[in-house]
Amino acid sequence: MATKMINEPLTIPVLVALGTIMQAAQGNLKITWLGKNENIEVGTARSIGDQHGMFLRGDLDVRDAYLRITSVTGFEHFIPIMDVVGMVQRGEFALDS
Repeated sequence: MATKMINEPLTIPVLVALGTIMQAAQGNLKITWLGKNENIEVGTARSIGDQHGMFLRGDLDVRDAYLRITSVTGFEHFIPIMDVVGMVQRGEFALDS
């Protein structure tokens, strides 16, 4: 996994969104997100890692990683973290209570 984000600033809005994503992944929380074709998806956040499900090494930028989500149908989704950041900021990703 190549480091791409190193030159991008880590702004407060991005950091807040990353906190939400990390909370979901570390807690294996139920989430709802707006998926492809604007379908509402429901699943469980599982981990932060690469696009194959391997955990992220400690020396890599989390902004280059992927969020692994297991949908209620059992499908594994690997969504780039920065895409999820955008979804959080637009209200298209939410933690279920």
